[in-house]
Amino acid sequence: MKNLKHRKREQLYALWPQMTTLGFVGKIREESFWRSFKGGFGSIKFVYSDNPIKTEITMFAEIRFNELENLKNQSRPHLSDRDKLQTFSFSDEYGYLRGKPFPQKWFFDDETDMDDLAEDMSVAILDTLVPYLEKYSTMERALDFMLEKENRMKHSSIDTTAINVVGMAFILGRNDLDDIISSKTQMLREKGSRNIDEFLRFVHQIKA
Repeated sequence: MKNLKHRKREQLYALWPQMTTLGFVGKIREESFWRSFKGGFGSIKFVYSDNPIKTEITMFAEIRFNELENLKNQSRPHLSDRDKLQTFSFSDEYGYLRGKPFPQKWFFDDETDMDDLAEDMSVAILDTLVPYLEKYSTMERALDFMLEKENRMKHSSIDTTAINVVGMAFILGRNDLDDIISSKTQMLREKGSRNIDEFLRFVHQIKA
């Protein structure tokens, strides 16, 4: 692949007009487009996997609740202040959101017409990723989704999901917070979570 960095920029800039129409701001260095909502922001993130012949792209929808991330980041001293501003609460990949058992991939090489590629990717963004961001950019709705049938976002570990659920329940002042904590603690122990100590530290932090 000739000048991969340049070709990635071409792909992102080809999407730019469509994304700005939808209210997104381009973050070329982060290879994503961001859009604010009350209390946070959503992102369409592009992940690239290069090989000598062609480059693969997968797309993720990411959501950040500022209050939740600020709460979680209090116990993350290893992160810089800049890094703490860029953590996300959860994300999901386009293919899984469409019910596929594997990620959806797009490809480009030195000969790919980036306008054609952007048009194809725009369909996926419009029909799935943007509605996802709009639906779950409300904390109450995101919490209900995660609690329903012990559901979780496919690209969040059970530990991260448990922390997110407890954190949102705490922020929202849920009367069943103690029951949620007990349920998630039991679930992590039953599943042999390797990071249960991180979860318990977070619980101790919010209960202190």
